[in-house]
Amino acid sequence: MGKLIDLTGQRFGRLTVIEKSPSRRGDKTWWSCKCDCGSTLEVWSVYLRNGTTKSCGCLNREMCSARLKAYRKRNGADGRSKTRLHSIWAGMKERCLSPGSHAYALYGGRGITVCDEWRNSFDAFRDWALTHGYSEDLSIDRIDVDGDYCPENCRWADAITQSNNTRCNHMLTYSGRTMSVSRWAVEIGISRLSAGFLPDGQSSKRLKHLLNTNTRVKSKKAISMYPFRRRLPKPTERTRSLGGGSRLRFKFCERRA
Repeated sequence: MGKLIDLTGQRFGRLTVIEKSPSRRGDKTWWSCKCDCGSTLEVWSVYLRNGTTKSCGCLNREMCSARLKAYRKRNGADGRSKTRLHSIWAGMKERCLSPGSHAYALYGGRGITVCDEWRNSFDAFRDWALTHGYSEDLSIDRIDVDGDYCPENCRWADAITQSNNTRCNHMLTYSGRTMSVSRWAVEIGISRLSAGFLPDGQSSKRLKHLLNTNTRVKSKKAISMYPFRRRLPKPTERTRSLGGGSRLRFKFCERRA
């Protein structure tokens, strides 16, 4: 066993060693210490010398309180954290900067981030939002879907505008105008669902044909984008004996050649 190192009178952080603790026994050496706040406690000598224990706990409380005050000052402690605008700001940062977010792969994982001005200040984001058309029925939309969240690349848009500004949209250019197939479908009055799900560019060909012929639907019934639909036979009812006088009624479709 090594020689005892006397720590009496030495300071470690906010602690001043008073004496070796007489109540502690065994191989470990404990010291009675007094904190600057006036509290007394017993600390293992190893924790004193390696810096694990620096106070009675008051230092950690003060540091936590200071961090909380700084966070509230930066993010708004006057009830703004419960507003819809603050939720939009927090969600924007989470999906771009937090790898644990379920949407990180679609945003931060693709290299999309938030500009320094908005990342560090909710007030800056709020001021931009209020002066650029923010309202409760709109949400933030990036003009360039591969660009960052910044004042130059963001706007407030409704759900329809947002759905027509995604990476998976099929874009069609006609007479110098480029819009999604869904937007063109609305433009000429055909069914949106019919226009958006035909394979191999058939929807684009069909739309161009309708646009070239200046076709526009005046009635409520939309033009079908499927000129040839497979007509299935109507189900017919048959009964089948189950024995004992019981019969099961069921429907089936006969196969046609």
